[in-house]
Amino acid sequence: MVKKAKKSNYVSLSAASKILNVTPETMRNWDKQGKLTASRNPINNYRLYDLEDLHALANESQVSESTINYSTLFDDGSSLKSAIKSMSRAFRDSEGGSLLDRFEEISKLLFCKLYDEEFNNGKGFSSIVSKNKVEVNYDQICNLFSKAIKKHPTVFVNGRAELSLDKKAICQVSLILKNYELKTINNDIKGKIYEELIKNTLDKNENQQFFTPRSIVQFIIDLINPEVNHKICDPACGSGGFLISALEYIKRNNNFINLKEFSKTNLSGIEIDSRMVWIAQMNIILHGGHYESIQYLKSGGSLSHEKEATEKLPNNSFDIIITNPPFGSDYDLESDLNKFELGKGKKSRRRGVLFVEKCLNLLKTGGKLAIVLEESILNNTSNEDVRNYIVNNSKIEAIISLPDTTFMPYATVKTSIIIASKKKSGTKVNGDILMCNIEKLGFAPNGDPIYSDERNEKGKLKLLSDFPEALETYREFIRTGKLENRSEKYFITKTRFNEKFERLDTLFHHPSKQTAQEFLTNTKYPLYRIGELVTIINKLVVPQHEMTEDIVRYIGLANINSFDGAYYISEILGEKIKSAVKMFEPNTIIYSKMRPELRKVIYVPVNEEIGFVSSECYVFKASNKILPQYLALVLRSDLVFGQIIFRVTGLGRPRIGKEDLLSVRIPVPPIEKQSEIISIFNAYETNRNALLEKSRMLQQQANSIVRKSFEEIGTTLCR
Repeated sequence: MVKKAKKSNYVSLSAASKILNVTPETMRNWDKQGKLTASRNPINNYRLYDLEDLHALANESQVSESTINYSTLFDDGSSLKSAIKSMSRAFRDSEGGSLLDRFEEISKLLFCKLYDEEFNNGKGFSSIVSKNKVEVNYDQICNLFSKAIKKHPTVFVNGRAELSLDKKAICQVSLILKNYELKTINNDIKGKIYEELIKNTLDKNENQQFFTPRSIVQFIIDLINPEVNHKICDPACGSGGFLISALEYIKRNNNFINLKEFSKTNLSGIEIDSRMVWIAQMNIILHGGHYESIQYLKSGGSLSHEKEATEKLPNNSFDIIITNPPFGSDYDLESDLNKFELGKGKKSRRRGVLFVEKCLNLLKTGGKLAIVLEESILNNTSNEDVRNYIVNNSKIEAIISLPDTTFMPYATVKTSIIIASKKKSGTKVNGDILMCNIEKLGFAPNGDPIYSDERNEKGKLKLLSDFPEALETYREFIRTGKLENRSEKYFITKTRFNEKFERLDTLFHHPSKQTAQEFLTNTKYPLYRIGELVTIINKLVVPQHEMTEDIVRYIGLANINSFDGAYYISEILGEKIKSAVKMFEPNTIIYSKMRPELRKVIYVPVNEEIGFVSSECYVFKASNKILPQYLALVLRSDLVFGQIIFRVTGLGRPRIGKEDLLSVRIPVPPIEKQSEIISIFNAYETNRNALLEKSRMLQQQANSIVRKSFEEIGTTLCR
């Protein structure tokens, strides 16, 4: 019977042969002999090999003179996940223990392996024998670990100075680690290993911490461009991602730098969670840095004004601050609050708000700040004082909006990256600001990579990410003060802030807003509010209760195309539609209030029958002043979009409110002119449809060529 492959725990024949340093043909022979049985891909039936089987084969010395090539193994993301799971599973299947317990033990063994390679030429792990010699192996590893921790006596505290008593699991993980050298694996891969451990162990905790995705960390470091003479700080460092990425960046640009010495003297990370401090220290050690770069501050952490905090974090002492401070928790220590300009006289204040002030205080004049902030700091009226503080104390270079899925699965929260430099006291003019809207992150909400169709110079698929383009855009702006190609994704706001209240989010300064205002100023036709031109039809029905046995003609949001006004109607048995829906009639307009940037607006023609639409839509009947087809066109236009984009509210499922939409103004020309505009659009629509049809025909021709090539190959082979 052929084994069915588990997606998370297998590698291909090619990868498995590289891992074991044998040929693919040898692997096939072993499969036939039953020495190493392959699973089969359910789609294409190709051989797949379970990583645990590969581990077992090597560890039992069944592979003559071969060792697992882990540098190949860890280059592959799916294989990496499987290897990490194997280590954790070794503890789970032995004596159990929590995920956190397993994480700490694996971390200790990784540290022990690093020590063995650096100070013992790898002799400790290389002397480990087969898994049948548990007692011998365990004693060897314990002795090695006791020597290793003496190098870092202040790191292995709070019960971490000894290995677990789960001898079987310790030995099994050690056997996995035995077969490769950490020093031959570059820091980026080691970082991925440890981040995978962290990701699979820790979730959002009581201090409202969650982890910044690696691609965003790297993007921010590239933006900030740290140099070897810079003093760099993260006052809310978490697992140390920003500091480690800065360390790697410095090393790439300074080949002969002493990482430990640079880390000790130039990097400073502060964390309020003692366990997270240990994790960050382990993380930076694994990357070649010094554990003293990470410091623990209890109580208020970096926000404290106690002597220990001010000594570790002196004001005006850092060239760069890079941080993603906690968003969701309040700080209510009155003695500290009154020492903050943004906390004075308040019973509590969001930690993210106070970190803005703290970070700017820590910077030298001219020093650079890169901070991830919750969007409410940039747009809520309750945070006007925060924005005034930012613009009065810094020169904002860029505001980079991130999607609300950025920090999933930990949280759904809209955030932006602020890049700013600390101003000299008394400087008033802020200057132009680059606004960026990031849409594609290169990874899905579950963390899996998303690839584009393009390949890099090595032939590998590139991530589907806006970060490379945004980085080049930022560098162009910093270098020239201008943008060669402006768009809705990248634009410059011309506003000068001074001390006047102004929103700082990219939506408020969206270029379509200015375009709409200019159009409204210059149009020669009378302007009307949409509320003056339509009647709202709001006939709600719950088909499951009222139309149980009827076939319901239904338009869901997925049935409406973005931008072009096309739609289709589904016919669904009433009992299957459980939620309330709205009735539409012929000669009406349907407007999707959810995600209005998609401009899902349709005109229901006079020959259409009555039907129902999602309750997430408005249904309008036009007055005799305006043709419904014309109104549908205008509702999809930049003119309307520019008036509503900064009024959209809600995270995850953003919507435009009814009153905000009805207050939008549009020009209403004579009916004859409206008909002319409709005809112009229809002509463009006809050309578009013709191009789409031509595209479909070309695609069919391309597919036909491929099929013919297969036929030709078959004919050639049979001659």
